[in-house]
Amino acid sequence: MNRLLKTMLIGASVASLAVVSAVAQERAERRADPKPRATQSQVGKEATNPEAVAVAPNSRMAALILRDLTIQRDFNVATVRRIDVGVYCVRPTAAAAIDPRNSIVVLTPEYFYSLYNEVKVQWASRASGCNTTTEIGVYTMADANLDGIYTFSNAVSFSIVVP
Repeated sequence: MNRLLKTMLIGASVASLAVVSAVAQERAERRADPKPRATQSQVGKEATNPEAVAVAPNSRMAALILRDLTIQRDFNVATVRRIDVGVYCVRPTAAAAIDPRNSIVVLTPEYFYSLYNEVKVQWASRASGCNTTTEIGVYTMADANLDGIYTFSNAVSFSIVVP
């Protein structure tokens, strides 16, 4: 029985070391991410020129917006601008016939292009700093320290859809 207990303890120790190593490697990869981080100098910058048209049947507007303000895919998005850290203003095209004051917006974080796993994206229907008659306010937040405290962040890519 003593030998079985020793084997179990050694197995548990090896498994614990593997988990600790994986967590340390993930944190090191986050720090060494070669993707350019958005900087304060990008505040007020507008994104245009989407790389591809989004396929979004039955939607009036849809887009995949990257953290560096690149519009990766787009359908009926005129412009995207960042007015502060983690605060985006998305302007639909006139053809979309969207009034941000009475439309419903659906947002989701995009995993691959975001810097962190722990991210949020939220719709700000008022008081975002965007022009509420022509733009949709979006907040992006991240928990970079994995402590449950989310702060406004430019490290989050997201998709937006207006049905």
